[in-house]
Amino acid sequence: MTTIKTPEGRRIWVPVLALALAAFIFVTTEVLPIGLLPTIAKDLGETEAFTGLLIAVYAWCVALFSLPITALTAKVARRKLLLVLFTVFVLGHGLSALAVNFATLMLARICVAIAHAGFWSIASPIVVRITPPAMKARGIAIVIVGGSLATVLGVPLSTLVGQHFGWRVAFLLIGLLASCIALILWRLLPALEAKDTGSFKSVPLLFRDKELALLYLQTVLAVTGYFLAYTYFAPLLIQVGGFPEAAVPAFLLIMGLAGIGGSLFATRLTFMKSKLVFAVPSLIIFLCLMVLNLSISRLLTIIPVCVLWGGSMAVLGLLFQSRILEIASHSADIATSIYSGIFNVGIGSGAFVGSIVFNKLGLSMTGYAGAAFFLATVLVSVYSARSVGAQSTTVTSPEYKAGGSSDKGGQA
Repeated sequence: MTTIKTPEGRRIWVPVLALALAAFIFVTTEVLPIGLLPTIAKDLGETEAFTGLLIAVYAWCVALFSLPITALTAKVARRKLLLVLFTVFVLGHGLSALAVNFATLMLARICVAIAHAGFWSIASPIVVRITPPAMKARGIAIVIVGGSLATVLGVPLSTLVGQHFGWRVAFLLIGLLASCIALILWRLLPALEAKDTGSFKSVPLLFRDKELALLYLQTVLAVTGYFLAYTYFAPLLIQVGGFPEAAVPAFLLIMGLAGIGGSLFATRLTFMKSKLVFAVPSLIIFLCLMVLNLSISRLLTIIPVCVLWGGSMAVLGLLFQSRILEIASHSADIATSIYSGIFNVGIGSGAFVGSIVFNKLGLSMTGYAGAAFFLATVLVSVYSARSVGAQSTTVTSPEYKAGGSSDKGGQA
């Protein structure tokens, strides 16, 4: 078995911060077309509705490729794999900047989505391996905060750059930043030989664990509900709340900052074993979405709703991921890749269902529809608490342990 030597002292946090910055650019590039949709559509001669497929297809590709990439690279050292993924990411952004038509840009986005799928499948397990046991939750939270900052700073800044210098420059700058991050990780991240990654054979064993399967179900319900309402929050603010378009970034900033605070607060909750810990933030978001229409026209009411909505979702996301890593510790990469895939299924499903609700029932119904998914999340959480119990469970069958053995390079 390979002994992993982690950096000492402060040096241990430099790779973690680099991974957090990587999370920042990966999330930024996923949603970057939202702010530059009119500019890209006009430049490529397409409609805005059609150009919006750049976002939808990206999310579905991440969901599609998360598990296969993780399983097929189970024997590859984590640092080496990370550098390969960054290479694909950088090349994809170079191709994006050079795209002369929609098809080329879509191809470039698919390449980046593949790198995205691989990154999120291994990022948290890497953090778990290079941080001290007592600091694992904090390390994961730092990476999640990096992703949260994308909505606070990444999207507004990339939109600003794209509007003033062209959308191609925005893609180029992200690619350049990715190159710098890759250099840092190459110099400071341990080799991290493949360990506890699992394989395709691990998948049925993972889903046999009732608690883990219910966590995945809660994830897809919560993310679908969140993006169902969040995707159309801006038009809701303008058309229902009566706020000017210029005010929208401020509300998104409030939600993003609340998400950062929620992620940090959630590190204090990761040691709680009760399954009901997932029900509380889900219930808070359910209530926020139920009163969204009633509160949206007044600052004194909509700001607290934004804070609770954004903060609670961040808490929920960190709790989900931390618990999944705890349960599936012998197949962390596979379990996390499934989580990443399910999360992106939720993003795509939320936007898709939201568009149907918007067109068929009206914009004001998106909040209620999102609330319905969070009510379902609460019910599943309560069911999990009653059927699984409060005891800590891990997938530790002999077959599973064999599948996660580092001596076999993660192959069952």
